[in-house]
Amino acid sequence: MALMANDLQTATGLADGLGINATDAQETAELWPDASAVFGPEASHSEIHRHLAVLSGIP
Repeated sequence: MALMANDLQTATGLADGLGINATDAQETAELWPDASAVFGPEASHSEIHRHLAVLSGIP
């Protein structure tokens, strides 16, 4: 989970540096650190669906 969070931050940083509008990528990247804090940095990246379900109010 932490690795994906880091990769997304790297990608959005590159896009910003190149002047590319990557709003969706930035918004996605902002979700991952919270999910990593909830499930742990070593959790599978596939756990993001559980985090999104909680944010969406899905039981």
